[in-house]
Amino acid sequence: MSHKSDNACVCPKIKCERHGKCSECIEHHKTSKYKVYCRRSPKKTLLEKIFKNIGGSK
Repeated sequence: MSHKSDNACVCPKIKCERHGKCSECIEHHKTSKYKVYCRRSPKKTLLEKIFKNIGGSK
């Protein structure tokens, strides 16, 4: 997976040396505690968090 230009990279860290270089970024994150930004699951909305807590999940 590689982007055609830096404009296609969705990572907000624009000053990162790996910005727009998908293969380098993925390789770096193999040993990082964080997932690659573009492969993270979307953040849950506040309502989803509230309803999960109300539902009494164990």
